[in-house]
Amino acid sequence: MDKLKRIGRIFLWTLLLMILSSIPMGLIMLFTGLLMAAFSGDLGDIFSPLALGLGLIGEIIVVFILKQEYKGDPKQLHQIMPFDKKGSFLRYATGYVLGIAFFALIWGITVLGKAFSVSVIWQNSNWAVLLAFLLGFGMQGMTEEVIFRGYLQGRLEKEVSQRWAILISALAFAVAHLGNSGIGINALVGLTLFGILMSLFRTYTGDLWLAGAFHSAWNFAEGPLFGTPVSGINGTSVVLESHPVSGYAMLNGGTFGIESSYLVFVGLFVLVILTYYLGQNYAKPSNRINS
Repeated sequence: MDKLKRIGRIFLWTLLLMILSSIPMGLIMLFTGLLMAAFSGDLGDIFSPLALGLGLIGEIIVVFILKQEYKGDPKQLHQIMPFDKKGSFLRYATGYVLGIAFFALIWGITVLGKAFSVSVIWQNSNWAVLLAFLLGFGMQGMTEEVIFRGYLQGRLEKEVSQRWAILISALAFAVAHLGNSGIGINALVGLTLFGILMSLFRTYTGDLWLAGAFHSAWNFAEGPLFGTPVSGINGTSVVLESHPVSGYAMLNGGTFGIESSYLVFVGLFVLVILTYYLGQNYAKPSNRINS
């Protein structure tokens, strides 16, 4: 019974962290809505994406909350926010390159399959918006990893087996997107596979640098660079705009985005198997999943 109560508290804290992470976005978008009511035309078109990028940056509030909550327990703080300094730049850079490259590969195959209609929308005035999204998705991706792979997975590993902690955190990550536009069974499958991959990154590296960078890079490529929906969220296109062609949902994922496509299922499944193999054979013994 005590274990069930502890697990219940873990889930309640996870829900609270998700709610808190959304507050800065809500406030900024409300303020932006008021500004857009006063201005129209090109000025209003700039306000909305810029505010969205700034709102994403605000999600870092979760990191400060957790640091305050666990500042008196360094060991537990490291369990829920493992950020080792040694080799951090290399792991982050590797994760970011892998995230961009993997999305670019999936997007390229989709375009070759004529599942996207692509147009260039870049303008020289877009630099501020692009930078806001670069920082915003950097904070947002890392914050979600802190919540689900750091806090949730880290705390659950003290209560259940490592394998169950990985699966539960991945499922919770998928369920957290139920309010997004275009969500469906396919999207939940894709998000769960993505969550499992991020959990394996956390497990085998022993920290969140690789997972946070991959997640951030994926979202940044998905929206601002290649112009597809970011898990059902539109309005983030900056460089390219990719319109999903109807009848090709198996490739482009429809209105939710490319995570809902069968192509991503295959790609993520392959990465999960490859990561598991490499991790179980080449990661430090202390970071391998217990048999």
